[in-house]
Amino acid sequence: MKNRLKDKRFILGLERAITSVYPEFKKENRRAKLALIKAISIASPVETELFDTEKYASYIILYKTLRKHGTSPQTVNKMLEKYPLFVWEGNLWDSEKGEAKRYQPSKELIDIVDHFADDKYSDLYVSYNDHSGNHLILLDTLPTNLKEEDVIYSCTAEIDTEALSMYTKKIMRSKEKYCKIVNLQMTLAVAKKMNGKLEQRYSKCRSGRLISRGVESVQNMGKEARAYAFNGCYDIDFQSAHYRILNHLVEDDFIAFYAENSDMVRNRISEDLDIPMKSVKVLLLAILYGTPLTLSSGSAIVKTLGKEKGKEFIEHRTVAGIIRGVKDSVDELEESGVLDSIMKEYDIPATKALSYYIQNIEAMILNYCIQYYKPEALFYDGFITKEDVDVKMLERNILEDLEYDIKITKEKLGQNLSHLMTREPVADYHLEKFI
Repeated sequence: MKNRLKDKRFILGLERAITSVYPEFKKENRRAKLALIKAISIASPVETELFDTEKYASYIILYKTLRKHGTSPQTVNKMLEKYPLFVWEGNLWDSEKGEAKRYQPSKELIDIVDHFADDKYSDLYVSYNDHSGNHLILLDTLPTNLKEEDVIYSCTAEIDTEALSMYTKKIMRSKEKYCKIVNLQMTLAVAKKMNGKLEQRYSKCRSGRLISRGVESVQNMGKEARAYAFNGCYDIDFQSAHYRILNHLVEDDFIAFYAENSDMVRNRISEDLDIPMKSVKVLLLAILYGTPLTLSSGSAIVKTLGKEKGKEFIEHRTVAGIIRGVKDSVDELEESGVLDSIMKEYDIPATKALSYYIQNIEAMILNYCIQYYKPEALFYDGFITKEDVDVKMLERNILEDLEYDIKITKEKLGQNLSHLMTREPVADYHLEKFI
């Protein structure tokens, strides 16, 4: 359609900032400058391992996205050799994106983005595609009547730039990974240029989840950063949503026990094995996602816990019960035909199809919630809103209308930045059967 945009991206006007670090950059031709600037702006933070404990382990720069935005990957690679703002560390395969180079940002990139955020003369551009090709224009000149083809939901996140700036400076003084710092810096830089208002545009990925893209996206922002960025708002979170959804699809004692007592179970496993609670959480989710729990070098469990602790984890009574429960659930749902359409459409095994099926249900529940409450931003398992949500009423409505028993928590952001976890009451079970 003539008036439709495709793949709109904010591009940071980084020329002045890069020149402040690399004076020779000013002498490059315009095409070469734009190639590097676009690559920095469209690079996406990802996890090095799907279930690694590091939130932002690396960045990827997709060749097909570079080409969509009028830039040659070859030119980008040459510019990165001269100006190593991203350092290549290998290739990454992702089921959604295909193969892409994996990068670590440099200390110089942190300085450049920081310079850009504080430079009142720097500009924001928009790169987009329409029927006539790729365009790069100043944000202020973007036609307001044009809409993106693949965006199915949008909202505006109002960011407390002063508080987020304080947090960003705090982590810059810490030992945080450069990836996390750069990601927050870019979001902050765009928020400053946009007077604190960041448009969040969501499209549906193949698993059914709603995904937002671009440097203005806050979807991958960590919980501590959210407390600063959305100071005074409410963070609404679905607790152990995937296991609770699975508990509605099958009958299994260990699945039910973990779904109802997730915090207690994770804490007990963490204490029994002397491993971080966060590692327990991500690995239990990995089990549900069908990640092979082998003890071979390079596997998710060995990377997270090491071989010895990984073996203890797999053999733990509760974990072993959950592993059996997930396997039996996959077999049952595959035999009943529930997963057939997903398996055929995406040519994936039943274990992966189950995760897609559950994520589709999770997206449906999220979509239901935002009919009642206006969100500032959506996350995979919840949302942020300025409204004081009645979580008990929302839980009842979801149960009555969608027939899913979801546990929802609410936290007012900015009130408790330490984010101490509150424990859920333990359901009436015979604990010795599971622990």
